[in-house]
Amino acid sequence: MTLHTRPFPSSPPDSAATLIAWAANHLHTLYGSNCGFEQFLAHTVALHHRDPGGLLNAVRKTAPFHLPWEWMDWAYDSLTWTRAIRDHDVVEARTRAVLCHLDAVPVLLSEPSFTDLSVSLSDLLRRLKVYEERTLPVLEPDFVLALTRLREAATRTELCDRLVEQCYQIGVPILLDTGRECERLAGAVLAEYLCDPHQQQRDVDNPYLGLKHPHSLRGLPDRVGKYAPYKHTFEPTMFPLWAEAIHVSIPVRSADFVEDISGTEEDVVALFNQIAESSQPLSPRAQAKILVCSAGVADYFDMIPVLEIMWQRRLFQPIGQDFPWPTSDPDFLTTRELRSFLERLCTTQLRSVAESALQSAAHFSP
Repeated sequence: MTLHTRPFPSSPPDSAATLIAWAANHLHTLYGSNCGFEQFLAHTVALHHRDPGGLLNAVRKTAPFHLPWEWMDWAYDSLTWTRAIRDHDVVEARTRAVLCHLDAVPVLLSEPSFTDLSVSLSDLLRRLKVYEERTLPVLEPDFVLALTRLREAATRTELCDRLVEQCYQIGVPILLDTGRECERLAGAVLAEYLCDPHQQQRDVDNPYLGLKHPHSLRGLPDRVGKYAPYKHTFEPTMFPLWAEAIHVSIPVRSADFVEDISGTEEDVVALFNQIAESSQPLSPRAQAKILVCSAGVADYFDMIPVLEIMWQRRLFQPIGQDFPWPTSDPDFLTTRELRSFLERLCTTQLRSVAESALQSAAHFSP
């Protein structure tokens, strides 16, 4: 079931100074990707072409840690995108590549079409045409991230032969991190990926482990499958339509998440706010982990509005007595924090979910 999604807001601010002020109010986390981060990168691309000097000066005048580190490194010429750092995931590689080649990026291929961060095929084709008209190569990680976010590939939409043929006709080169161009063109890769995308593994603990590099992406580095085993909290915006995989990015304990990424509880809240934009209902495992993690946040009453948004968007569903808590360690299920949090939820529109969770927690009581 696909839920209603909202169009991604893409109108950039009118000046670099306004963009930096906007970032201070909208980048509630410097970890990973979310709507705010994606807007900031897309606005950076747009404003660089409008006022490159103004953008550079505005970033340099910003205090450290007020912007993502990639922007600060870019402003002082210390950001790189090379084969030596190929072990970084495709989201970080995309950011590095784009900032290192801003002059040659007329439009961001991976800019979301919707707030769940998915990309429509029509938008991707339109953006590729811009590169073709300007005889510019696309950046490999920006292109690959657009593919993994592609709605038509994730939903296996039936495509007419005419549309696939239209993809093949796009003669845009792909620039690799070696400085050379791929032997295959972006249009051919897109056409083949639509028929041979990454395959979501089902009924496994971690759908990203063992993820195979599809034959359609031959000649391009594997920034997904090879990276997955080394990440404690996998980047959920790489495949925004993989509903059964979202739970991998959700920590059971907020403290563990904060320790893993050296972040703050604001990063946990930002992650949940992005998950609330999902266009797919949450799996039972994801629901359970969200409730447990929310209970561990210091100001957990602040989490209730986020959970209510998930409920209103029908991401949460009552599960009943067989609520599948995602752990074999029952200790944290009997904590006062969790019970207090679930009892608080029982007074909200999340009552049926909270009651089923309380029943499961009672099952583990000594």
